[in-house]
Amino acid sequence: MKALVFALCVVFAFSGVRAQTAAWQPSAGHTQVAIWPGAAPDAQAVAGPEDATMEAESLVGEIKALGRAALAVEADVTHRDEVLRLVDAAGKLRGRLDILVNNVGMFFGKPFEQLTESDWDTIMSTNLKSQFFTAQAATPLLRASGSGSIVNFASLGGLLAWPNYVHYCTSKAGVI
Repeated sequence: MKALVFALCVVFAFSGVRAQTAAWQPSAGHTQVAIWPGAAPDAQAVAGPEDATMEAESLVGEIKALGRAALAVEADVTHRDEVLRLVDAAGKLRGRLDILVNNVGMFFGKPFEQLTESDWDTIMSTNLKSQFFTAQAATPLLRASGSGSIVNFASLGGLLAWPNYVHYCTSKAGVI
């Protein structure tokens, strides 16, 4: 029986579901993974950049220990030029791209009346614009694979109105 081989690109900031997402593997085969941490600089609220780099390197080691290809590239995915660089690196890792998983996001509470333009722009760029940029940049490689897929992570917050999280809920509704 031939193993299924996928070139999987997982885009995320380090948080609760990162390991499960990055280590996903179809039961019938072998997954090649390209990963990178990062979003807007403020998205590293849970861990500082040094912690994120160490965690990325650790995760790459875990994935390679499973016999899979892995790559960590740090970038600000709210900027198109950096996203293009990331997608290029993912494509070069295996020469193709079959699946893009967008799991970058940030979350912070603030009363609606106190939200600044900077707060709004930061969360929209991180949670919504980054997914647009990565999906758009990955589309040529995904089409070339013949059966590319994009998975955009959203949140229940995109369907519900949470007090003090209007900005977050709006960004996730945009993903949905």
